[in-house]
Amino acid sequence: MRTFLIALGGALTIPIAILNWGAVIVGGIWLAILGQWLLIFPGLILIFAGTWILGLLMAPGLGIGYVAARVFGKNRIASYPLLALVGIYNFAVLCAWCVGLFYFCELKTHGPYWPFVLWAYALATIPWVSMYTAEAESGDAEGSLAWVAAAEFGSLALIISVIVGYGFQTLFGMVVFFVPVALFGLGMTAFVSHSKRTRVERIFNKIQREEAERHKS
Repeated sequence: MRTFLIALGGALTIPIAILNWGAVIVGGIWLAILGQWLLIFPGLILIFAGTWILGLLMAPGLGIGYVAARVFGKNRIASYPLLALVGIYNFAVLCAWCVGLFYFCELKTHGPYWPFVLWAYALATIPWVSMYTAEAESGDAEGSLAWVAAAEFGSLALIISVIVGYGFQTLFGMVVFFVPVALFGLGMTAFVSHSKRTRVERIFNKIQREEAERHKS
């Protein structure tokens, strides 16, 4: 199972990366040709300031996480509901952000829906990628990577939902498409990251045991 998930993640990395760049360029140029400047300018603001906005939206979750960490040191079981609440809150922010942007862009659709869908994908995912990039520079980005995967997988599902609806999808329909796929992306990335971390820890422990045995001999 672990090997399958790692292979699946690797196989999807390149296509998703291409879609990330292509959605911005193709969707933005297409909307400009259509004269949708009232959608382009707010979108550019979200692309460049989205990380800051997401930071504000996720601040309550960080506060709950801080309380959970304090409780964890005293009573591990009592901290579990708080930790679950952090995950639920952060996922709710993710869902509202991605689904809300897709639905907003859909409401603005006039004519072909593809430029609006591509632009919505860019707005939904780029701020999460930027957040991951910023945290990766500090050397602690495993948590952000999981949310990036959830945003990208879920947004791909939203694109499919609009295609299924021939250019239109209800808000409820978008949520139905988004939630399970985003959860899959979140769980897959968290599982792979945990597996890699466990493997590294095993190798490190093995090296320590070998060094201890050499010292004894």
